[in-house]
Formats: sequence, C-alpha cells, structure tokens
Amino acid sequence: MNLIKYVFVVLIAMYSFNSMAGNIGFGKLVGVKVFGSDNNRMTKIFFDAGADKLDTPCLRAATITHSLHKPEEVQQMLSVALAGYMSGKRVRAYSYTDGSCEADMVSVQETYF
Repeated sequence: MNLIKYVFVVLIAMYSFNSMAGNIGFGKLVGVKVFGSDNNRMTKIFFDAGADKLDTPCLRAATITHSLHKPEEVQQMLSVALAGYMSGKRVRAYSYTDGSCEADMVSVQETYF
C-alpha cells in the first residue's frame, strides 16, 4: 500500500511541476529593449508575427526583470537573445511559472524541443 501512495505522490508532483511552467514564445525576434531606470530595470524581448508557442497574455514579448535574477543570469539571457536577434535565428523564451511573461530560460534553437 505504501508503494501505491508513493507512486501516486510522485505522479502528482510531476504533473504539478509540468503545469507550473510554460513557453513565452518561439520564433525570430524583432527587437530587444533594455530599460535602465533605478527602480525598474528590465529587458524586453519581442517576437515577430510568425512566432509560435506563444503565451497569449504576453503579447509576443518576454520580460527579464533584473531584480528577479542574478546579474550573470541576466547577462547570459541577454547575450543569447541578442545573438538570436543579430543572426536571425529562432529564439525560445520559457518561464518556470505557467502564464508568466517572466523569462527564466532563453535559448537559440532551430527547432522546438
């Protein structure tokens, strides 16, 4: 009986983790803007009209709020976004929180995986 409870708890945890994450967008970028006011430092990544895997509330834009990430994480995500923008390659922005426009992962990739 304990094994069944254990398996059930693991399955619930796996389902919960998957439901708490989501894509913000996957496609080519049309712009990267860095906002630098003292109380609201953030970077916005804008996807083109042909992007897919879009989270509707985000309106084709991912946000990187600098105060929510370590400085090196912000630099890494910004560098990857700029590399994708300058090369014309497809970029994926992903959030660990479903329905959030806050990017936790940015990658340059030709196909979605």
